[in-house]
Amino acid sequence: MPRIIRSTLISARDMLIASGPFVLIGLALLAAAYYVLDPAPPKRVVLATGPADSAYAAFGMRYAAELKAYGIEVILKPTKGAAHNQRLLSEGFNRF
Repeated sequence: MPRIIRSTLISARDMLIASGPFVLIGLALLAAAYYVLDPAPPKRVVLATGPADSAYAAFGMRYAAELKAYGIEVILKPTKGAAHNQRLLSEGFNRF
């Protein structure tokens, strides 16, 4: 085997041996971050729909049906209008 090929193969092997642990540690950190941060979308969503029997309520029902196919539960919250929506946003939806 020519000397240049042999020294190149040895260099590649040395590089793999030296960088292997760093690659494994990096993969382990990525897996741990994925597990801890849980980037999956929420399984439950609250949607303010406006007054009952309005166009927004109908849109909310269609939205809920579409997301149900993906395993996401949509809770429809009827509201009395813009002032009620603003109050809900300032208080938060955590009460449901």
